[in-house]
Amino acid sequence: MQNLLIYLTEVSLCMTLFYLFYCFLLQKQTSLQWNRCFLLLSAVTALILPLLQIPLVYGDQAIADAPAWSYVLQSISIEAEASQRLQQNMGLVEVLSIIYFTGVLLFSFRLLGQLWSFGHFVQKHKANSIVSEKGYYLIETQQLPTFSFLKYLVINTQQLSQLAKEQILLHEEAHIEQQHSYDILLLEVLKVVCWFNPIVYLYQQKLQEVHEYLADSVVLKQYPQNRKTYAQLIVQQAIHCNVIQISNHFSKHQIKKRILMMKNTQTQNRTLWTYFLAIPLLGLSFLLFSCSEAESVEKQTPISEVVADKGEGDVYQEVDQMPEFAGGFEALVKFMIDNVKYPKAPHDAKIEGKSFVSFVINEKGEVTNAKVTKGFHPECDAEALRVINAMPNWTPGMNKGEKVKVELTLPINFQLN
Repeated sequence: MQNLLIYLTEVSLCMTLFYLFYCFLLQKQTSLQWNRCFLLLSAVTALILPLLQIPLVYGDQAIADAPAWSYVLQSISIEAEASQRLQQNMGLVEVLSIIYFTGVLLFSFRLLGQLWSFGHFVQKHKANSIVSEKGYYLIETQQLPTFSFLKYLVINTQQLSQLAKEQILLHEEAHIEQQHSYDILLLEVLKVVCWFNPIVYLYQQKLQEVHEYLADSVVLKQYPQNRKTYAQLIVQQAIHCNVIQISNHFSKHQIKKRILMMKNTQTQNRTLWTYFLAIPLLGLSFLLFSCSEAESVEKQTPISEVVADKGEGDVYQEVDQMPEFAGGFEALVKFMIDNVKYPKAPHDAKIEGKSFVSFVINEKGEVTNAKVTKGFHPECDAEALRVINAMPNWTPGMNKGEKVKVELTLPINFQLN
């Protein structure tokens, strides 16, 4: 659960980085399709990058840090009074997890409720709808404001001139043809996952602004001489905004920006270089959220290569299914922190370092043949070895369907507070 909270934090930070880049460099650009692509791709990228964990090895770091004759597990750090802090952190993680999943549940119901409302509306009015030449369903009403969603266009024809009706239809048709509804649904799903992050809501606001600019540009391209009357039409339509929130609709919050955007010309090619600045931004985000310091060995032994024959059967370094501590790696970390005690002499002398302890998990899951393969202080090495020997049974490793002996190395990092 702690890993999930870390992931969500990294997603939020990554999305914030992309959002700030958009606000400072891109939002004033009038290459609207590029802006739309950036907002969509950056939102998806923010979800993906923290899932990628690429180990980085600096020169001969791996050679200096770890022995190369057995499979090296992720390092575990032991700090003074770490056990008490771990219990406090576990309690905090549980509370945050409850709050997070409660929010996910509420926002999921909210999204499903909006979709149900739209589906109910479509079922109620579908008999009166008209299939247009462009393949969408047109529903005329004098009760609801104009909006569009997926392949449905609802237009309020009350007090509309023929020109106004044509312009509104063209505007909403642009939303349908450019499939803006799918963009909105993507951001709504993202709001369910990251409901606590205000940047997600700002992302959606910026994306919907771009949608309106794109639809307005289609209207103005066909009616270039009617900018003033079209601006007045936008103001008139935005007064009525009580519609399904996931739909494309006229919003009073976007009036000023839309009218100002109408006066701008399209971005020239010489200014499109700004978008390529997203490439180093992506590289920086990759380094921050996808790369981690490697704790690997100088060379990886091929799967199923025999490490040694100790007279009681072959011992392997890697197999088809590696041994697993009961409860997974998080449980292993908790076991080590609860049981390893920082020896007094090296602690008082402010000595820090890392002990590498190798051990064999036999066919029964028992820990055998534990030894320090690389140490830094006799007392710390002895304490690490003591706790390794006190481990409960693991789930044994499997190779070609048979239980086998597997040798592992666990780095235990002794560090001061």
